[in-house]
Amino acid sequence: MLFETMKFEPRDVNRIQPFCDRLAKAWEKLPDLRFGQLMVNLMRDYEAEHGCDIFYLEEDEMIREIEAYCERISGGGKK
Repeated sequence: MLFETMKFEPRDVNRIQPFCDRLAKAWEKLPDLRFGQLMVNLMRDYEAEHGCDIFYLEEDEMIREIEAYCERISGGGKK
């Protein structure tokens, strides 16, 4: 298998809960969206704006995009 032969440092598990906390706070601005709707809409808009998908974003970049998207769509931000 690919990952069995690769040598890499494991990611810090402590990054997950802060990300989830910030995700919950951002998502609460759009409570009528199911999670899948939120992510598909975010991916569509991100791809249209940046010309690439979100696959390679690190969590710090991803959460900034999620927060900005939720702020903008909820009417709290301008675009």
